[in-house]
Amino acid sequence: MASSLVAHVDARLVSLDVLAAMAQPAPMGPRHRPLRHIDLVGAVREEVARRGLAILKERFAVGHHGATLFATFDLGVQLHDGEACWALGLRSSQDQSLALRGVAGTRVFVCDNLALRGDVFAFARRHTTALDLEATIRGGFDRYQQQAELFAREIAGLKQAELSDDRAKRVIYEAAIERVVPLRLLPRVHEL
Repeated sequence: MASSLVAHVDARLVSLDVLAAMAQPAPMGPRHRPLRHIDLVGAVREEVARRGLAILKERFAVGHHGATLFATFDLGVQLHDGEACWALGLRSSQDQSLALRGVAGTRVFVCDNLALRGDVFAFARRHTTALDLEATIRGGFDRYQQQAELFAREIAGLKQAELSDDRAKRVIYEAAIERVVPLRLLPRVHEL
């Protein structure tokens, strides 16, 4: 699983059908243009399809009486030597309480307590006035895809690298000393 969505403070998990059934919110002032959650999700789904990617899993949560949206998407990405899973996470609000923000990476975490974590900060937009949703999502995917391609090349390079048993033992030892790997896992690491 590449993404985690936690809804526990004031949010509840919902389906895509529930998002589609939610009414258009009223503007909060002359310059406020609230964005329907389904429109944001639709723009993400369209960009995923345009890039030839597949959505393997998607999850949605709404909070603050439906005003806030939290979402994660696990995406199947074809790499040089097989398929890998990448993820996109986002949060947004219709009541100006949250900026539109998105993160991407091999793992993302989105929580209704406003935690948002990923490898790449994909997009951010404070207000929806004059928002070009498609351009914002496209730009986020461009940054995300550039980072994913770099990561895929790094993985391919690591797969080609040779590592002697002595060097492997030193790396494991250093990882234990630096507390990168918990000591309780050392016996299992040694077996492998």
